[in-house]
Amino acid sequence: MVVTGTLIRVSRLESPVPVEVYKPAFFKKNPTASIFEALQNVNEVRPQINCNVCNTGDIHINGLEGPYTLVLIDGMPIVSGLGTVYGLSGIANSLIEQIEIVKGPASTLYGSQAVGGLINIITKNNLTAPEFSGDSFITGWGEYNLDLGTKMSLGQKTSLLLGVNYFKYDNPIDNNGDNFTDLTLQDRISIFQKWNFKRNNSRIFSLAGRYFYEDH
Repeated sequence: MVVTGTLIRVSRLESPVPVEVYKPAFFKKNPTASIFEALQNVNEVRPQINCNVCNTGDIHINGLEGPYTLVLIDGMPIVSGLGTVYGLSGIANSLIEQIEIVKGPASTLYGSQAVGGLINIITKNNLTAPEFSGDSFITGWGEYNLDLGTKMSLGQKTSLLLGVNYFKYDNPIDNNGDNFTDLTLQDRISIFQKWNFKRNNSRIFSLAGRYFYEDH
């Protein structure tokens, strides 16, 4: 079992693995359609689109390729060559408590996938999550993004955290005249659920799942 997090502020010299923590307020200053795009505002973290037709890419930390960046959600790794794309897309910003980023080798804790670094998305619990939240924006290109989040109690011992993200862009624009759209047409929907079950001695059992659909 691997436990991550930062309890108090410590000097980088005293921390064996320096962890940078970013709150949702940091990303709200520059609204984007996904966490993948929002990370371009973090120093030494560079999202890179490798395919302009299908709009897939990866995240480079300290110049290392995407397969060397590990993505986790609540400490659970997403094992996939496209983990830095689909792992960071479709999670409603209202459900994110914070994002932890380790720049540099963390392979001693997480394996060879974390040679370049890791990104850990910490979702909110039912105490900190709002009853209902919504956020949307439309760009001048015609991109539309909608984030919805809510929490509900099902009895005295069961609670549910639900988030829905929808993104659509269907306005082909070809300013350079190469017969390709300058921005990939996309239709994406993601549904995230996190169930919490209270156990004896104030312990909690959590179960999370996500449905992801994307059409280019």
